[in-house]
Amino acid sequence: MSHSDKAKRMSLILELAEKDVDKAAEDFSVVKARLAAERNKLNDILEYLNAYAAENEQLGARLAPEQMIRQRAFTQQLSKAQGQQRQLIATVEREAEHKKALWQKAHLKQRAMQDLVKRMADDAQAMEDKQEEKLLDEWAQQRFAQASSQAKLH
Repeated sequence: MSHSDKAKRMSLILELAEKDVDKAAEDFSVVKARLAAERNKLNDILEYLNAYAAENEQLGARLAPEQMIRQRAFTQQLSKAQGQQRQLIATVEREAEHKKALWQKAHLKQRAMQDLVKRMADDAQAMEDKQEEKLLDEWAQQRFAQASSQAKLH
C-alpha cells in the first residue's frame, strides 16, 4: 500500500474521529442545557413554595380549618414536586457526567489519531528523504566514476 493510500485512509479515520468529537460535544452541551433548565425549575418551585408559605403565615389564624387543610395539602404537593425535581436533577447530572466522559474519550481518541497521522507523515517524509539521499549518493558515485574514467582517458 502506498503512502498516499495510507494517508488518505488515515485522513478519513481522522475525519470520523473529529465527527465523533463534535457529536459528543453537542450531546454534552444539550444535556448541560437541560440540567440548567431543570435547576431553574427547582428554583422556581422553591421560590413559589417560600412565597406561598410567607403568604400563609400572614393570613395565619384568620383562615378557616378547611382552608388550612387545603393549604397544607398544597404545600405538601409543592414539597413533593421539589423532591421529584431534585431526583430529576440528580439523574440529569449523572447523564451529564456520562456525556462528558464520552466527549473526553472521543477527544482523546481524536488526539491519538492526530498523533498517529503525524508520526506516519514524519515516517513517510523520513523514508522519502532517505530515498532521495540514496539517489543523490548513487548519482554522485556515477559522476565520480565518469570523471575518473574520463581522467584516465586523457
